[in-house]
Amino acid sequence: MTYYRYRHPETGAYHGMGSNKAEACAAARQLNGILLKESDLVGQVIGTAEQDINHLIKRFKEDHLPGKKLAASTLQTTNYRLGRIGRDIGDRQVDQVDVQTIAEYLDDNFERDSYVKHRAMLIELFHRNDDTPVGADLFEADDFSDLTTEQRIRRRMPIQRRR
Repeated sequence: MTYYRYRHPETGAYHGMGSNKAEACAAARQLNGILLKESDLVGQVIGTAEQDINHLIKRFKEDHLPGKKLAASTLQTTNYRLGRIGRDIGDRQVDQVDVQTIAEYLDDNFERDSYVKHRAMLIELFHRNDDTPVGADLFEADDFSDLTTEQRIRRRMPIQRRR
């Protein structure tokens, strides 16, 4: 009979887990999820691991804004919006912010045109890798200039293809 045990990742102490392999493995996975600090590999690659939104705003201002060639008033408005976002949610970690968090922030703080403008600024702020939004690689063919007018017309999908 085989007896399974779990080694605590920090203390090194062993704990008995019984003779059922499936239960021991499930418990070990659960314990590792609680006890081990997760490493954010994606965040390390794109440079957002353990960075807050203020850091992202600073990078955006340094790397992105100078190349946009904005008029003075547009640059002033953009800096105002970025400053407001930084004051409101700038201390939050980038990897901890999700769509729900942003939606709640926008709903609680803005209405009408201001809501739309700040949402657009947040979308632009969270774009990555030279203006390529996250997931844009899913839509590789968005240049339809080589299509004729007849080919561009949308048609209903046949019922056979809907399934």
